[in-house]
Amino acid sequence: MTIITTTTTTITITLASPSSYIIYYCNIIIIIIIIAFPIIIIIFVSSNVIYIVIIIINTTAATATIAAATATKATTTTTTTTTTTTTSTTTTTTTTTTKTTTTTTTTTTTTTTTTTTTTTTTSSSSSSSS
Repeated sequence: MTIITTTTTTITITLASPSSYIIYYCNIIIIIIIIAFPIIIIIFVSSNVIYIVIIIINTTAATATIAAATATKATTTTTTTTTTTTTSTTTTTTTTTTKTTTTTTTTTTTTTTTTTTTTTTTSSSSSSSS
């Protein structure tokens, strides 16, 4: 049920079958009932008087146009597609500290030591007396 309140003399309604409309205009209630085209029932209610008007559309072209508009309205489909793309980049940085110590002895033997270290801060105090 569609309720329309207006203060103008021109009322434009897109008709559909079946449907019903209530129009309130200058203290007059107008009820439009469309059971099936081409039969339209209009009821006017003013003060204590009720007027009933039955309109039958005899024009084949008008009926065909209304039926086509109704069919188009019934089969209209709106499709909304939402695509969300999320790109995540993870960068891993690995830092390796290498310390090389070379010790040479008198027997000409060379020892090379490679150590991968993790930095640890340690506080220590030492005192020596003679």
